[in-house]
Amino acid sequence: MSAADTDASADPKAFATLQAQFSLKGYALLRMADGVILAERWGFIRQLDSLAQAAQFLHQIGGAR
Repeated sequence: MSAADTDASADPKAFATLQAQFSLKGYALLRMADGVILAERWGFIRQLDSLAQAAQFLHQIGGAR
């Protein structure tokens, strides 16, 4: 089990909140079956290792201030 799997599956509400915030910025935040978290926009994909890293990326793209 990866760190992303334990992180994302441990708090589904936190993941859903981040998913909504990413959506407001035009991104899709996806959690794959193996626990990998992906941020996707316009066919470009960025793999994120944890919800904390997803939150940092969200801040970097100008979301959730």
